[in-house]
Parts: sequence; structure tokens; C-alpha cells
Amino acid sequence: MLARTLLFGVFFLAGCGMTDPAEGFQAGRNRWNSLGIVDYRFDLSRGCECLPVGAVRIVVEDGVVVSRTVLATGEPLEASLAPHYPDIPGLFDLVDDAYRRAIDVRVTFDEQYGYPRSARIDYFEGPDDEITLAVTEFAAVQE
Repeated sequence: MLARTLLFGVFFLAGCGMTDPAEGFQAGRNRWNSLGIVDYRFDLSRGCECLPVGAVRIVVEDGVVVSRTVLATGEPLEASLAPHYPDIPGLFDLVDDAYRRAIDVRVTFDEQYGYPRSARIDYFEGPDDEITLAVTEFAAVQE
């Protein structure tokens, strides 16, 4: 039942042509890894009942997160919330974990870079446990 839910629960960007969640996930991760991007920034919005923070700008240099800034306030993200706003490899880990534990996972992957562009994850039956993620304003930093 879980495998069927995941298979039907995952959707991909128009034109991607993939129907198997594992295939789409692995293709996205392979694309990201093959590009070797270690300097980048992006905005990550996370929606859930427990985190009313809004969008956070994440800056990564040499593969390490150097800052997380709440866009609405311009203030640094509270350190205790950092695990909820991962870098791109962390987003792949979050989606991989969701495929194994959640009852419904819907993900789109960026065609150019392969990262998870958006996700909706429902871990349990019932209301108010879903999380949504959206990556916007992604930019690879050229040196």
C-alpha cells in the first residue's frame, strides 16, 4: 500500500517524462551531484503548523551553510530552527527519508540543476501534520 501511495503521490515537472518516484529522485540527485555546485544560495519556504517562520535565504559556500536569514525580517534564523532549513543535499536527505516513512510524498525536481524544487509530505493520516517545501530564487555562485 505504501509503495502504491508513493508511486501515485509523486509528480514531476511537465515534460520530465518520469513516472517512478525512485527514478525521478535518483535522476535529480545524480544531476545535482554531477554539477559539483558548492557555492549557491536559495530561498526556502517551509509550511507546516509548527513553523510560522516563512521564507529563509540559505547561503552555502564551499559546501557549508554560512547563513540562514529570515526574509521577512532580515534577521538570522534562530539556531534551533536550522535543521528545518537544510542545504540542497539536506533537502535530498529529507525527501529520501519521506519516501521511506510518509504516507504521501509529492515532489518536483528542477530540470536544470536537479534539486527538489517543491515537496508536499504527509507523514500520518489526519489533519495538520503535512509539510510543504518550496525552493525559489536559486542561484549557483560563479567564482
